Amino acid sequence: MILRRTCPVCKRHLPEDPAEADRVFPFCSQRCKQIDLFRWSEGKYAIIENIDPAVIELLKMQSDVPFDPDEDHPDADLYGAEGESFDSEGAV
Repeated sequence: MILRRTCPVCKRHLPEDPAEADRVFPFCSQRCKQIDLFRWSEGKYAIIENIDPAVIELLKMQSDVPFDPDEDHPDADLYGAEGESFDSEGAV
């Protein structure tokens, strides 16, 4: 037996009209689509996975986010005591 798909937000059946279903898939309505987007933006959903420490180090090196200057880091001399960024002449 084939079951009809249901909306992940409200659990109602998805529209049978292909045009309507394609417009809001995988939700039953624009309202449920927006509710889901809001939940993602609020951080209510999370994708969790174990990250290799080497990948974390690579991300730190490529990131614009200040890091702890006491850490061993190849660009540590470009950062001040509070993690301020300096250009090659030492200006903030």
